[in-house]
Amino acid sequence: MRVSVLGRILPEGRRRGVIALVAASLAATAALAVAVSPAFGCSQGSHCYGTVRWLSSPDYYGGVAALQVARLEQSNTPTVDTGDFANQEMWVGTNGSGGGAYWVEDGMSRGYPQSAGAGIYWFWADNRPCCGYFEHDFIVTIRTSTTYNAKINFIGNNSWNVYRDGNLLSPGTSTSNPAPSNFLESGLEATNTNAHVNGTGAALQKRSAGGSSWSYGWSGANPYYISPAFSQWTASPTDYKDTMNPNTASLLAHTPHTVTSTLAGPPDPVALIIEAARLNGEASPSTIRTIATTRAAAFAAVGSGADDVPQTPTELVVAHGAFTGFEAKVPPGAPAPRGRVLYLLVDSGSGVVTDWGISNVDPQIQAVHH
Repeated sequence: MRVSVLGRILPEGRRRGVIALVAASLAATAALAVAVSPAFGCSQGSHCYGTVRWLSSPDYYGGVAALQVARLEQSNTPTVDTGDFANQEMWVGTNGSGGGAYWVEDGMSRGYPQSAGAGIYWFWADNRPCCGYFEHDFIVTIRTSTTYNAKINFIGNNSWNVYRDGNLLSPGTSTSNPAPSNFLESGLEATNTNAHVNGTGAALQKRSAGGSSWSYGWSGANPYYISPAFSQWTASPTDYKDTMNPNTASLLAHTPHTVTSTLAGPPDPVALIIEAARLNGEASPSTIRTIATTRAAAFAAVGSGADDVPQTPTELVVAHGAFTGFEAKVPPGAPAPRGRVLYLLVDSGSGVVTDWGISNVDPQIQAVHH
């Protein structure tokens, strides 16, 4: 059997090698975590961060951060699919969580679940009391040394809107996700010790208690970082910078080739979910099912229906097992999402994974027929 990483097909031998490397990385990280705190090392099971974070904040109803990266590479071989990612992002807590149990996030990423060849892309995700973790990726041109404004805003009815540069994303509504926010955080996240990030966040804002106005400054936030990542204020409490191996060279000259598919046509959705399951802790997913539907209908089936979800043709792929969201983009200190249901939404035309999630709630299959 051939298995795909992010839409690229790995031969069986390479798949075993990747599993061994990930296992070795996790074991090394665990050993370091016992010896020192914070641990020096990042892995898919132990992410590194360089952020400014405001825990147990007053009741807020939104956040804004102007994000920029001079460099964003998910590993030392950024043109090779490894299952790693690196982000520059902002989190806004939800459901009164003061430490990161529930949130909405907005920002830029490179790596999983997209092919390394996709470069930097935009994403947002949420983790909700009802339905677990759900991520949404936008394969658009995101440039280095260019500022992008991330905004998350509560709109009532247990819903939050998510924006890039003042434009509501499509999809761009986190539903079934109560207010208020009691933590705000922004900065870098990486799953590989050899990631390279050089980023900034500026003009940090929050929406006031009662939701009546926006104001600059996260006055209760402090830098937080896990080596080799780093963060510091450049103009407290509105502007910061974060770095991780910003000046060291990538091993591009030693990369033989990007791993590419040997199959014609779009990636196999079943192969994609088998690989996603493996990366999220389940080697033997069961009852895999693929349903041809639309993106809007698939959102409704997983409890995320909203008017701004496109009606594009989509394959909803569902698997069961014991999943731990090692690949979920989560704030520091938050537990990795866990659930017995893993699902991917795969664009029917391009084969790109547009959305993925982990939940304990089975999709309502009757909602996907169109």
